[in-house]
Amino acid sequence: MSNHASEPTIFGDRDLTKERVKIIAAALVEARDSAQRDADPKRGDGGWEIGCVAYGRGRYAIKHLAKSHRWLAVLDDGMEFLFSIGRVPVRFFHGDADRPPAKHRHAGAREALARSQAPLFGEFPDSTFRIVVETDAHGFTLSVKVIQTTPVGDALGVWTAWERATGGDAPPPSGQPADPKIDLLDDREEGMGASNAG
Repeated sequence: MSNHASEPTIFGDRDLTKERVKIIAAALVEARDSAQRDADPKRGDGGWEIGCVAYGRGRYAIKHLAKSHRWLAVLDDGMEFLFSIGRVPVRFFHGDADRPPAKHRHAGAREALARSQAPLFGEFPDSTFRIVVETDAHGFTLSVKVIQTTPVGDALGVWTAWERATGGDAPPPSGQPADPKIDLLDDREEGMGASNAG
């Protein structure tokens, strides 16, 4: 895999720019961490509830950003929330960028339609793109990464858009807002390599 560290785009796609992804990443960090901060375990809030709130807030944030950024559009506002960065269809989820579940690696019908209407460039024109929110043991955001996979789910690459600068994993003191000290990385990229073994 080529190194795109000095390029303004991710994986060489003209619409998938680092600047655009960083804007979305910052919104997803706030969505996830605010859901975690607002959770009340004494009232029954657990992982499922926090995840649903974080996902809902992430969807809301992206819809709100789309109103002020012409390069961002919501394609499907349903449960498989789909948006586009330029002509690139993207979904987001909470999990592990190194081991994304199959349901997040493959394109659904709406995403496949979006790709067919605006073919992507590059070596893998049928790739899927996902933004992955990774969290620590307390549920607060550690990093936000973009992953690219082939139509059969083979990982092609990962790019880190946001990473917690503090390096710790302790949540903020009870009742105090978190300050994730947003570190919008400029040129950090990690290659996962192609996995063609079948």
